[in-house]
Amino acid sequence: MRRYRPKVVETFSPEERLRIEAKKAAQKTFWEQSGTPHFAPENGVCDYCERQIYQDLGVSLNDAKKLVTGCPLCHRSFCD
Repeated sequence: MRRYRPKVVETFSPEERLRIEAKKAAQKTFWEQSGTPHFAPENGVCDYCERQIYQDLGVSLNDAKKLVTGCPLCHRSFCD
């Protein structure tokens, strides 16, 4: 049973939005080139904590070029 969590509303600066989009693009490119399964959500929002995993506190651009299998913010696995 999932606990109730209040909806997280995040606002990002235009610069951070560009960085988030670059990280999403890097992850998509990795998926296409490697043929690995898509574990990370394509929109970048964790289903559990509902936060953007590609924000500055989350996945770095270098990490986005590798397989992302869990949320770096709440440490929930996307593989389950």
